[in-house]
Amino acid sequence: MELENSEEPPDRFKMVTIICLLQGVGVLISWHMFINAWDYFTDYKLCHINGTDKVPSPYVGYFMQYLTFTAQLPNVIFTFINAFVRIGGGLSFRILGSLSIVLAVFIFTLTLSFIEMENVGAFFWMTMCSVALMQVFNAIYQNSLMGMAAILPPWYIGYIIIGNNVCGTFTSITKLVSKSIGGNHKATAIYYFSTAIFVLVVCLVVLILLKLIRFYKYYLDVHTAYRHRSTFFSAHEPAQERPYWLLIKQTSTQLYNVFMTFMVTLTCFPAILSNIKSGDDNFFISTNYYGDVMCFLNFNVSAMIGSIVGGFYVFPKPRFIWIAVTIRIIFIPIFLFCNYTPPVPDEARRVGVLIYNDYVYLIFGMVHGFTCGYYTSACLMIIPGMVDKQYAHIAGMLGGVVLILGIFFGIMLAFLWPLIMWESV
Repeated sequence: MELENSEEPPDRFKMVTIICLLQGVGVLISWHMFINAWDYFTDYKLCHINGTDKVPSPYVGYFMQYLTFTAQLPNVIFTFINAFVRIGGGLSFRILGSLSIVLAVFIFTLTLSFIEMENVGAFFWMTMCSVALMQVFNAIYQNSLMGMAAILPPWYIGYIIIGNNVCGTFTSITKLVSKSIGGNHKATAIYYFSTAIFVLVVCLVVLILLKLIRFYKYYLDVHTAYRHRSTFFSAHEPAQERPYWLLIKQTSTQLYNVFMTFMVTLTCFPAILSNIKSGDDNFFISTNYYGDVMCFLNFNVSAMIGSIVGGFYVFPKPRFIWIAVTIRIIFIPIFLFCNYTPPVPDEARRVGVLIYNDYVYLIFGMVHGFTCGYYTSACLMIIPGMVDKQYAHIAGMLGGVVLILGIFFGIMLAFLWPLIMWESV
């Protein structure tokens, strides 16, 4: 084709690279901001104040499971709708519209942090409804973004995955900085959620600029020539013209790898890891920062490094990756036999702790995070290249679908571990 024979314009100043990295941050910032704010909810907003004492409400014990389930159920439903049902307006409309609503929900969340509510139950359900609404539109944002990036060279999906993992590190560091300068849960939340709003505004602005960049327009035109019309600006292709079953068969091995990687990861993180306590009072991380550093910062930094390495080097060969991601199941019993402790005083472990050593937990946490980022980045970059070029954007969306399914099934499994490991006392 004439477009293919024309000279590819350069990605000047790496603008498209930067935009993909920023969108990778933006697409997961809502998820990371809420789960990193776990102590704002469990130690402050969801506690009854009795004089100088804080009494945990019934919502505290399973809060992380409630939060992650509420976030991911609408994410699963609307990811499927967005991938398999034709929604008017095209990808640009879906991305910009959904991102705007996610931004509005964060503004509402910030407003709630200023309000002192005595009715803990009302605050809990307002938070859950906000999270559900936000994730409906975040699912559309995320899945459409993967479809958009699939028309670019495959390493641009890698940049989005790197952005995903940078997001986790960024939010963890933001939480630590906000906590250190805030002094209390309310001030910390204000600094923390304000940062998220700023990032989402930046993502919205640069996404509008993307359509003006020659490098992106070149690949959009090449993709349009393959499909005879633009996917990004048009939404009129009948769903039945898309050979979903053929594409699933062609990419099935890597789809399994993405699913299994996220299922194991979300079974452990954050539900198990956020409830692992220090086994050594003299450990170099204080109790006040233990969960923030050992669970969230450790995982997110390791996953970020893994995603960067996975973008440049893949081991084992793609057809053998399924072995490595299946072996990752061993992380579940490893973390359960660390000092996994109930967050409420009327429950205790059924079985003893086998791994008290904080350094052992730290190392396993690093490997867990690294392998998550590594295999996610590698597999999602491989998927679009396994199908005919005109269907690369659909293959990218399928990768997004199984990613969300893996997260959801991992979260559902996370509900089992308190039932198995804890008992009332």
